[in-house]
Amino acid sequence: MFNGRVQPAGLKGAKYDAEYLASMAKHFGLATNRLTRVLFYLEECEKPEIALVQNTDINAEIHAACFVSSAWSVSYKGQPFSRKHIHRDFYYQCLFTAMQLLAEVGCTLIGVENLTTGYKWDRDAYICLIEAWRNVQKCVNSDVKIQLQDVSYDRSTAETIYSTLSSLTLNDHRPIAMHPYVMEGLNMSRIFLPTEYGPISSYQR
Repeated sequence: MFNGRVQPAGLKGAKYDAEYLASMAKHFGLATNRLTRVLFYLEECEKPEIALVQNTDINAEIHAACFVSSAWSVSYKGQPFSRKHIHRDFYYQCLFTAMQLLAEVGCTLIGVENLTTGYKWDRDAYICLIEAWRNVQKCVNSDVKIQLQDVSYDRSTAETIYSTLSSLTLNDHRPIAMHPYVMEGLNMSRIFLPTEYGPISSYQR
C-alpha cells in the first residue's frame, strides 16, 4: 500500500513555514527553491492547477503528493467564499483530479487536506470530497481510501452526512478538459472547469 497526499499550494495571507517546505522538498528530492516556485505558480494561475511529486523510494512514508491551487489562489478569487457555501466545480474537480493522479501512480491510502487551509471541512466541501473519492473508486481503483486529520473536521458533521448520504444526489464523474505538461521537471495538470467555477454548492439539505 502506497501513501499519497493532497495538499493545497497556499495558505490564507501567509506562506508555508520554511522548515516545512525544506522537509517536503528533501523528501521528494527537490531543491527547496524549486518547490517554492512551483507552489507560488499554482497560487498565481488563472486556472486551477496541480503539481504531482513522487518519491522513488518504495519504503518512503509518502510515495507521492499532489499540490493543488487552494481556495486562496487567483483561480478562486472573485468568487465569494463563506463558511456556508463553496464552489462545487472547483472543489470537486480539483479533489477528483488530484486523487486520480495519485491513484494512477499506485497510492491507495490518500491523506487529503482541505483546499481552504486553516478551516475545518464544512458540510458541502466534505460532501464534495466523498463524491470525488467514490468516483475515483469507480473510475480508477476501488481500493483507494482517504484519510483526514482528526482536527480538520467535526465528527458530528461527518456522522450526520454519512447518515443522510442515501438521500443526497451524488453525481457520477463527468470528464473535463485537462492540459498535462511539465514544468520545473514536475508533472503538471491544468484544469478547465465546465463553467466559471460552476454554481455554488447545491447539495440537498
